Order: sequence, then structure tokens, then C-alpha cells
Amino acid sequence: MKYFSYQRLKLKTCLLLFLPFYLLAYQLAWADDASLGKRYLFVGTHFAEILEANPGGQPQGLAVEVLDLIEQRTGDRFLVSILPWKRALTLVQKGNAHALIGPYKTPEREAFLNYTQNHFYEDRMVFIARAREAFDWRGDFQAVQGKKIITIRGWAYGQRFEDNLDLMKPHVTNDIFLAMQMLLNRRGDLIAGNERNAMEAIQQSFADEKVIFLDPPFCLMQGYFAFSKANAEPEMQDRFNRALADIVTTGQLFRLWQKHGLTHAVLQTD
Repeated sequence: MKYFSYQRLKLKTCLLLFLPFYLLAYQLAWADDASLGKRYLFVGTHFAEILEANPGGQPQGLAVEVLDLIEQRTGDRFLVSILPWKRALTLVQKGNAHALIGPYKTPEREAFLNYTQNHFYEDRMVFIARAREAFDWRGDFQAVQGKKIITIRGWAYGQRFEDNLDLMKPHVTNDIFLAMQMLLNRRGDLIAGNERNAMEAIQQSFADEKVIFLDPPFCLMQGYFAFSKANAEPEMQDRFNRALADIVTTGQLFRLWQKHGLTHAVLQTD
């Protein structure tokens, strides 16, 4: 598998405005180079444990390991690129990339994405509170009525959350790290987010003893590979779906979950 990551780009400031466009053009040309055989461009953004850059800038994580297993089964070759989320989404929507790594299902995204038949990870969606403040959460959204809830721009929270949004006072911020700082600085009552990404933010903010996850989760979301409808490759998608289903039924996916500490949910086919 060929890898690219923007985190490797440590050039002078004057070049940073232009280099991403040249890099992307190179990626697309490499993917279409007939002499190398067909390559499929998969794009995504940083998701803790799912898709990350290693110290050398190469993508790693659950998604990369699953793609490696699918390559072994199908003979297809995948090019993985880590990009800002909006750019990744736009590339797939316009057909400039073949697939998006890790999105949850939403009606808006299903308009331009064909999701795999099986998901490849699951996230517990939870409220996060300051540790020393009592909060009586038992799964009923009436408990958060009138509360200022910090949410992350671009994240999907599930239909149950959306149906109860009028009860809350949502405040949108750009990422989970900013959300964590807002909570610790008392600029919100709770964070709504997925447990996996929140754990990374807690560790980097040295907030292990300052915040708590409220049980039960308000939703369980599934993450998929999703193919561009504007750049459809039905035969590849069929091979991909069969290979992913085999990875699920043989237990390989669950073992990868164990490796990455993602075994909080019961693995099942969709």
C-alpha cells in the first residue's frame, strides 16, 4: 500500500499555500498510472486509533490494517491519504477520490456515498462532564434540558441526539481538543462526543482526573468505508465488500479491535 500524509510536509511557510495542490495532483496521477496497475485513492482525516500518522508521517491504524487485509484478498491496491476532513469529503463528493475512510452514516452523506455493507468500527457517543460536579444522567435527554452542550463541527451524533437537540443549548467548536479546553474553563456544561476521540484529547490535555464519561452512552455509531458515487467502481466495490465480510466472519476484525482497544461493543454484521 502506498501512503501519503500532509503531516510530513515541513516546508517553508511560503510553499505551504501551494504544495498541497501539487501533492494532491501527484497522488491522483499516481493512482491513475496504468504502468503501475489500477490504484484506488482512499482519503480520510485523523481519527484516533482508526487513521493516524506515525512519526514518519505514514498512515497507520485500524483502517490501514483492514485495507492491507483487503488488498491481500482482492489484489486491489489502495493509496491512503490523510487530509483535513472537509477536503477529504469534497474530493470524494466530486469523484476525485474513490472512497472516504471512517464516516458514520447520515442521510446527507448517503446522497453522494455508497457505504460498505459492513462497518469496521463502532463508537460510543457519550456526554463528558467535569469530574467533581454531580450530574444525574441515566440516558434520558430531559436531564440535559437547558444545558450548554459543546459539540464538534462536522460530527454526526445520531438520530436520537438530533431529535432532542431542541432541549439543549448547543455550542459548536472546531475539534475535540478545543471542546475539552472549553469544558475545563467552564465555558460549557457538557461535551457530546465519541469516547475514542475524547480519550485522546483527555490524555493530551492531562485531564484524566478532571473529566468523566457519563454512562450510559446516548448512541452507538458505526464507522464505514464509503465509495464515491461520482467515481463509481462497482466491481472493485463488490470485491471490497466480500473481503470485508470475510474479515468480519473469520474474527480478524475483532482481533484488530482488541489490538486497538476498541472492544467495548459487540461486533455484528450490518
